Formats: sequence, structure tokens, C-alpha cells
Amino acid sequence: MATSRLAQQEGFHNPFEDLHTTDLGNARRFLIAHGPDLRYCHPFQRWFVWDGRRWKEDLAGEVQARAKDTVRRMYLEAASEEDDRRRKDLAKHALRSEAAQKIRAMVELLKTEPGIPVLPEELDRDPWLLNCQNGTLDLRTGELRPHDPRDLLTRLAPVVYDPNATCPQWCAFLDRIMAGRVDLVTFLQRAVGYSLTGCTDERVCFILYGTGANGKTTFLETVALLLGDYAARTTTDTLLARDRDGVPNDVARLRGARFVYASEAEEGRRLAEAKIKDLTGGDTITARFMRAEWFEFKPEFKLWLGTNHRPVIRGTDAAIWDRIRLIPFDVRIPEGERLPRRELMARFEAELSGILAWAVRGCLDWQKHGLGVPDEVREATGAYRAEMDVLAHFLEECCTVNPLAKARAGDLYRAYVEWCEANGERPLAQRNFGMRLAERGFERRRSTGGPFWWYGIGLVNQVNDSEPISHISRESTVQEEKPEKRFTKVHFLHSDRKTGDREVFEV
Repeated sequence: MATSRLAQQEGFHNPFEDLHTTDLGNARRFLIAHGPDLRYCHPFQRWFVWDGRRWKEDLAGEVQARAKDTVRRMYLEAASEEDDRRRKDLAKHALRSEAAQKIRAMVELLKTEPGIPVLPEELDRDPWLLNCQNGTLDLRTGELRPHDPRDLLTRLAPVVYDPNATCPQWCAFLDRIMAGRVDLVTFLQRAVGYSLTGCTDERVCFILYGTGANGKTTFLETVALLLGDYAARTTTDTLLARDRDGVPNDVARLRGARFVYASEAEEGRRLAEAKIKDLTGGDTITARFMRAEWFEFKPEFKLWLGTNHRPVIRGTDAAIWDRIRLIPFDVRIPEGERLPRRELMARFEAELSGILAWAVRGCLDWQKHGLGVPDEVREATGAYRAEMDVLAHFLEECCTVNPLAKARAGDLYRAYVEWCEANGERPLAQRNFGMRLAERGFERRRSTGGPFWWYGIGLVNQVNDSEPISHISRESTVQEEKPEKRFTKVHFLHSDRKTGDREVFEV
């Protein structure tokens, strides 16, 4: 083969030399010309292009444009060839390669060329790196370093990091909506700092609760603006129970996000407790996009829900309640003090560098001291838990608890179902009802040849099998066990509210 004119130059190596005039040869040409700036993720079926700061998903046809550029370079390759026959063959091949089919083949074959494929778990794999406009921030130390394609970062916070920047209006806003409670402001700062990272060690879900005009939505949207690609807004359906589950593409799109927020849950909606446990547990989950393959990932995001109505939580176990952090947004801003949200957001946008510095300080503080849950959050969460415990309300209103008390299992469950229906609550299945009672320390035993009984608990209004529940005094005597008789002896206590006299009636 004759040597090209360029190859005759001393020290020059022609990377296109010996490349075949085939589709595979074209893929190799594409790799030589643009490979360092391209990556393809097969599970996602997506191209990523290096833009100088990050590996950005190709949504604008950049890969196709570079494929066309590779074809145009073939004419330069032909022009540099000294051998007439070789030059003509390359020119003809370049012309044939302009066909759409040839360009598609070149792009398709490039997907498996060395250095091009990348796995989902290789992208954004360091949870302590935050990509900013002016460099990559190491959140372990607060130090900034130059962007590096080897980090395989796909996301960008659209903010210039300056550790000395300030945010006086943001700090004044937090002081106002938290009524000057420094411990709550510090907690929010640490929580936002924690949300900068891809760590999920805390395994919590933040619920910002207040009745309106209290700044919670502005707070969430400002943090989302700060984090850019690292933030994702999702619908409340992602966090709340729904009748039918579809393709989990709402979860799939959260891969790589660190701050996930939703706003305004409808009154009476139930929290999807099992999903919340999965999303905050730090374990690998599976998801997929529409018409794409299933893939696995470990959630890095922290869940934030801003709402006027607390979602219903029916679980009473620590596995769900240890995850809940209810933050009270109980300061209602007077109408005369309110600014249009657009104006307020514009002010905060001008302070984003300062807000990022504030958040990074919160991150470093969190690493030293943890979140440090303040009393207001602990008390609000505890009150929330007590209010959501439907079974506890039933026990309080309809039962007596003491070591000598007992109740037939069937009677107790029927009373519970009737109470739920009267109070608009959905009753637990009988098996789950029994499990919840056992968790509270009550014992279930079967009498010889008779029904099952619960010990340590009795009904305030105990009845026989044929009578409806009637609401009388809470103080009932212990029911005697007579399995051989059709009717059970029941004692009712009647109190005269006027005289205070008490009588016991036996049925």
C-alpha cells in the first residue's frame, strides 16, 4: 500500500491507516475521531456526551452529528492518500457512507467499541462528589477540583461554588418561617447538607407540614433550584398508596437524584409504607423505563414531602416510624408580609452561590454531629404517630387493659370492625389485627374445647353472641369462661351520674 502525503511527514502516525472500507472500519474511524467524548449505556439504551463539565445525556442528536462529521473526515482521509487507486476507493466509500443506513450502522457498531460501553453503576458512583459550574466539589472536605471525565459524572448543580459567598435574604427567610427557632434552622441546614450527598445512612423521609402560606414550597423549590440535575420533583403518587401499580418509571427516573421532593398530598391519602421503606433503606431496588430493560440501582436520594395534609400511616412498627421526620412549618406569614413567589425565588436565585456555601457547611456539620433531631421535630413526629395509631384509639375507647381482663377473640374483632365502620376507618384483616395485639404484649390462648381468648384485654361493653354492642360504662368486670354453655355470663356496671350509685347486673 502506498504511503499518504501526511504519513510522509516525520513522526506522523496516520490513525486511519489500514482501516477497511466497511461498516466496522467506519465505526473505528468514528472511535478515533470522537470516542473520547462518547459513552453508551446499554441497559439505559442512551448515549452520553462529554460537554467539558459532565457526561450529558444526548437529547439533541449530538452523536448523529458527530457521525456525519466522521463521514466528512473520510474525504480528508482520501485527499491525503498519495496512491490514486486508494484515493479513489476512499472517495467512493465516503460517498457511500453518506447513506442513512451506513450512518446508522456506524453508530450501532460504535456502541460496543473499546472504551464506549458504560454500566449504570459506573455513572455518578462517588456519593461525595458534587459537580458544580466551576469544578467538582468533594463534600468530605469542602474542596473544589477541576472537572474530570474519568469521574463519569452525569449531573450538574448550576451554581458557582464560593465558600465565602453569603446569602442574607435566604437566612432571613429561614429565620422568619421557623420563628427564630435556631435549632430548627440548624436541623434544616444539616438536612439540606446531607441531601447534597449520595449517602442514605440516615434512612429518613422529611415531611414539611403546615396549613399554607408558611414557606415550605418556596423552601423546597429553592433547594431544587440549587441542586439542578441532582434534584427531581416527583408526583405524590410515587410516595402514596395507589390502587394499581404500573411500570415503575417514576422510580426509574429518580436514579442518580439526591434530592427528591413532592408537594401537596391529598387529604386522607395513605403513605406507601413498603415503598418508603425500600426507597430509604439503602438497599438495591429494581426499576425500568417504558419499553426498556429492568435495571438495578441503589437509591441515593433523600425524600422530602411538603404538604398541608399529613399522609395516613397505618403501620405501627418502628421500621416506618423511625424513618419519619415531621418538620412543623407552623408560622403563617401575614398577608401584608407576603411577596409573590416569583419575586422571592428571583432573590434566592441571586444568592445561590451563598446558599450552596451554607448547605456545604451544613453537610460538614452533619458529618460531625449527625442530623441532631430537635425537640420540636421529635414531639411533632411523636404526636403524628399517636394520632395515626387507629388500633390504639380503639383500645382506648372500647377496651380495658389489665392482667385479669380477657375477651373472646371473635367478640374483640367484631367490636373492632364495628368501631372502624362507625369512625370511617378501614379495619385490619383479622390475622393482622391479631398480630398487632400480640405486638402490644397481649396473649392469645384457646380454652379447652372452646374458642380463642385474648388475655390482658377486655371489652368495655362485652356482649354475648347474639346481642349488638351497646355503649355503657368502661368499667366492666372480668368475663367468666363457661365454654359448656350457650351463653357466656357477662357483668355490666351501671353508674348513676346524678347519685354516683353503682349497680352490677348479670346476664
